[in-house]
Amino acid sequence: MKSCFSCGDDPSHIPEEPPQNSVKYLTWHRTTSSHASSPNRHGVNSTDGIEDVSNNLFDNFCMVSGSHASTLDRLFAWEKKLYDEVKASEMIRSDYDAKRKFLRQLESKVETPQRIDKTRAVVKDLHSRIGVAIHRINSISRKIEEIRDKELQPQLEELIEGLRKMWEVMFDCHKLQLHIISIAHSPGNMKILIQSDSRRQIAIHLEHELSSLSTSFTKWMVSQKAYVEAIDKWLHKSVFLREKSSRRKRKQQPVPLRNHGPPIYTTCSVWLEMFDSLPTKEVSDAIKGLAAEISHLLPRQEKHQGKGGNHRHGIDGDPGLKTPLRDDSPEDWIAGFDRFRTSLAFFLSQLNNFSESSVKMFTQLQKAIQEAKHGHALRMNSQS
Repeated sequence: MKSCFSCGDDPSHIPEEPPQNSVKYLTWHRTTSSHASSPNRHGVNSTDGIEDVSNNLFDNFCMVSGSHASTLDRLFAWEKKLYDEVKASEMIRSDYDAKRKFLRQLESKVETPQRIDKTRAVVKDLHSRIGVAIHRINSISRKIEEIRDKELQPQLEELIEGLRKMWEVMFDCHKLQLHIISIAHSPGNMKILIQSDSRRQIAIHLEHELSSLSTSFTKWMVSQKAYVEAIDKWLHKSVFLREKSSRRKRKQQPVPLRNHGPPIYTTCSVWLEMFDSLPTKEVSDAIKGLAAEISHLLPRQEKHQGKGGNHRHGIDGDPGLKTPLRDDSPEDWIAGFDRFRTSLAFFLSQLNNFSESSVKMFTQLQKAIQEAKHGHALRMNSQS
């Protein structure tokens, strides 16, 4: 179970690499590796299809739009340069306004022509510097828009395609897991007896792993939404829509930018809207419920360690006989284990539903992006 969901491990537990003098980025390039055959999603009696897909997931998918981290860093650098240029232009404009006011005062007081001409030359120089600053600002803005549309948008589309393929593989895996648990479920027919103290440790370890899985899964989904939300907020800060004022009509809600701007506005806006449709809470609750059932299976002395008491290694002092996992009656243990298996089946069903919903979400998102591209192309053609 841990290896199956290793992608949800808490990144804080991953050892950090030693600091480097220069930042290095991982860039994937298209390879000529053979493409694996598509898996049979309807066949649940064999795991060959699942293994083929998982082994060739990254062989079939290669990023061709460059390093996403590098693009974000470059956008940040250009935004910082734009900020510096705007601040510098504001200082020039402030100086320009002050000199213009001073020139008007000189002209009204009928000062000497030499002083007026000197001040007028300063005003003209400042006006020229303002023009140069505006040209720089526009040039930087166009560069940011070029990176946004020609690099960031394709990278987001590749990321969406990668997530869709990932959830397709996960959907096949969870569907197979759920099928195996369903056909293996036969309440009351299982008699599991402890063989050693390691079984207790296994149960405790599984409970701990499920708790970590719940935390990591929640962090993972929150981080994904925060990531898209940050890009969406940045996009909205770069656009100003002039609102038409009307005295007769009430102020209308602003039209979404995705109806006017490039496809990246649709990408982030629709992606954010679809996040709320995912059954994230249901999966987290199912993980917690399964962990709770495992805690019920633990022997009472495990729950009260440090208070004394010896573990039983046999029945009536005979070390050759095995004792149930907890110090309840065998009937209670079997009933508890049946509840655990039911919770496990419910947990896998929630994962199955979540992966299926994720595949549908990213498929619909890709469709919305293609429609936005078509609409944007029509608008650009009509304006040209």
